[in-house]
Amino acid sequence: MAERGLDTTSREELFELVWTTPMTKLAAQFGLSDQGLRKHCVQQQISLPVAGHWAKAAVGRAPKRPKLPAYSARKAERHRLEKQRARRTASAAADDGWVPPAVPDAVDERGWHRAMRELRRDLLEDAKTHQRYREAALWEADHPGRRHRSGDGGRWAGFCDRGQLLVERRKALALRTSLTHHERALHLCNAVLHCASDAGFSAELDQEIGRFVLSKGEARVHLRISEKFTQGSRVEPNRWSGESYRVRTLTPTGRLRIYVSHRYAAEKEITDQAGEPLEQRMADVAECLDRIADADLEAQARHREAQVRRAEEEKQRLAAQRLTELEQEQLEQEARRGEALAAEAHRWKQANDLRDYLAALDVQAKATANTGMEYTAWRIWAQGVLDDLDPLLRRLSSPLEMPVIEQERTRRDSGHRASVGTVADSVGKSYFKQWFTANPT
Repeated sequence: MAERGLDTTSREELFELVWTTPMTKLAAQFGLSDQGLRKHCVQQQISLPVAGHWAKAAVGRAPKRPKLPAYSARKAERHRLEKQRARRTASAAADDGWVPPAVPDAVDERGWHRAMRELRRDLLEDAKTHQRYREAALWEADHPGRRHRSGDGGRWAGFCDRGQLLVERRKALALRTSLTHHERALHLCNAVLHCASDAGFSAELDQEIGRFVLSKGEARVHLRISEKFTQGSRVEPNRWSGESYRVRTLTPTGRLRIYVSHRYAAEKEITDQAGEPLEQRMADVAECLDRIADADLEAQARHREAQVRRAEEEKQRLAAQRLTELEQEQLEQEARRGEALAAEAHRWKQANDLRDYLAALDVQAKATANTGMEYTAWRIWAQGVLDDLDPLLRRLSSPLEMPVIEQERTRRDSGHRASVGTVADSVGKSYFKQWFTANPT
């Protein structure tokens, strides 16, 4: 059989052999390891006996052998894509000599920083869920033509296309990592937070902005950790039309990056380097945190100065606007006074005409001896109308009305009283000059 080889053995013959001969003996006949023969059977979509099958067969209790399923080109393509994805992941991880370090030893539950407990719980729960998807997909790969009882096997391929990203959300994440490297990312995040605590920072997780907020006095530093993903694509056949289409993919590299920033500046990046992972660069992380904290204090001082400057500028703008409004109001008031003065002059002319008419009427009444009680009563009424119409006595007996800007002077604060008074004095002097020019006596 070893001389024959797998290339001359049909799929039906190989199916018969794996169900009649234990895998280790059959692999030796082909000159392969049992794992190599198993991979070939999976590729050919041949169902394999489960563990314990030959022990049960030895006592006559062997499970019923399934039928050989028909060969599916779509499943073969899926198997090929899985192998291609595995090679792409390994290639991305080994990019420019980078090899992710080993995961540190397990940490006691009390050793995890309190700021990341909620985030760690979410990541671990999501990791368990996707591990079940992976196991279901592997089971379906080992049992061609059969579907896992959970029905989750088909979700694994889409999850891999998205880079195996855990806790997928539209909002930012304080820890963005893949299923393959999430354990190392959690340990690194814990180490960074403890390093920050040793440097005098207190840490809290802000879910709204997707950052750890590190506080020292008035300084605030934002921290997040993200894994690098490479973008790519693959060809996916359409199950109905048979045509192929391109699917965009993300591939995790295992290279982690720490981003540090404050509220008024862009992020600073500290990344894994070949031969120098982030776990060995905690001194650089602590130095970066102190530097960003000092920069945040300086930025806050500049921000406060800018706020005071803007408030003062707004105060001056409002004062200038108020002065402009007062000047406009004064001009309108002067215009109304001018109109009132012209109306008074017109009434004065009417009063003079009426006075001349009444004088002529009195002369005529004396000449005709028509000065009885009726005329006298009418004449008294006419004199009252004349007195009401004549503006001279009323103008001289009433106080002069001052400009409205003088009233504003009493309501202004001390900072702007001088400027308002200056405008008021100039407007007032102009008003009195015009009045005395018009009334020289």
